[in-house]
Parts: sequence; C-alpha cells; structure tokens
Amino acid sequence: TIATGVSVNEMNQAVDNNIIPLKKSNVVVEKNYDKISDLEPIKKKWLSDTATKVYTINKDNVIPSDILLSIASGETGWGSSGFLKKGSNNLFNFQSFNDKEESIAASQSNAKIKKFKTGEASIEQFLNWIETKESYAGVREEIKLFNEGNGSKANIIDAIAKTGFAEDKKWGVKIKSILNNRIDGKHKKELEALASNLFKDTNDTKN
Repeated sequence: TIATGVSVNEMNQAVDNNIIPLKKSNVVVEKNYDKISDLEPIKKKWLSDTATKVYTINKDNVIPSDILLSIASGETGWGSSGFLKKGSNNLFNFQSFNDKEESIAASQSNAKIKKFKTGEASIEQFLNWIETKESYAGVREEIKLFNEGNGSKANIIDAIAKTGFAEDKKWGVKIKSILNNRIDGKHKKELEALASNLFKDTNDTKN
C-alpha cells in the first residue's frame, strides 16, 4: 500500500493471522507466538537496521517507536518493497505531489512515491507530520492520552488511519496485527535488547 494510494499486496504479505490465547477465569494468559513463523534472515536484518534508525531519530518518543516500526514493516513488506529496491528510501510510501522533487512512479496507479536521500529522512518527515500537520491533531491527542496512561497504541494507529494515510480500509487492522503479533509480540525481546544496547552505547560515549 501507499500512504494514500496504490497496491495492498506488500501489506498483505507483512500480516500474519492473529494468535488469540484461550481465556481462563481469573488467570492471566500470555500469548504464545510459536505459531508465528520466523522472518527470513534478510527481512530480520531489515527489521534490525530499521529499528536502529527509528530508535535513533525518534529518541524523543514523539510517537511510540513500535508504531513506526509496524507501519514501516507493513508498508514495505519487511523491506522487500519494489520502491525500496529502486532507491526510494521511503519507509512509509509517502506520495509525491511536487513535480520538482524526485519520485518513483507506481506501476498500478498514477501515484508517485517520494524519493528520500536516506531512510532516516522519511522517518523525520513522518515525525514532522505528527507534530505539525493539522490533520494529525487527533493523532497528537491519542499520543497524549497514551503517555498519560489513558490510551493505547491501537487507538493511535486508528487515529493515523483516520487522517487518510492509506486508501486501504483495512490498513489499521493490518498494522495493529503486525504490532501485536510481531513488533510487540514475537520480536519484542530482541527489539528491546537492541534499543537497550543502542542507548547504552550512547550513554557510555557521553560519560
């Protein structure tokens, strides 16, 4: 899918079926992610590399980094996107509406995908949208509620969907599936370890 446009094939490839544990009365049941397949090595490396970029650029936690990772994973098919392979460096499939900026034409629509110099630059654009775009006022409110302990990551994703981020009406459901089953699920511990080591190295350098 594209941020407001194009094919959902890559998104569908990134989504797994929900794993829902049996509920028992008065018993806390942890989800078991064993039935979720491991990512291919090249996709797992992409996730690790992209997580490093997201954690570094979003160090002020403008929005939970897990959400950014989930969206990037869905939009690019875990880095397998044809746009990325053509050098878009566009982790969120942002469209280009400016004929003067570099872009890549989509094959299945009239959309053009904006080309960034680096993947980090696309993350910076998304964070800028979240902080400044009028249409993202609802997103900012949901982030505020989440930070106060009264919201959820799911609500933030739903708010992003309401901005018209993607044409796919099931976009929010798919991103929440990636978040719950992969980013905050099967790969949570390894991503937490990566973030911990990343900022540990930064703190050691400062000291």
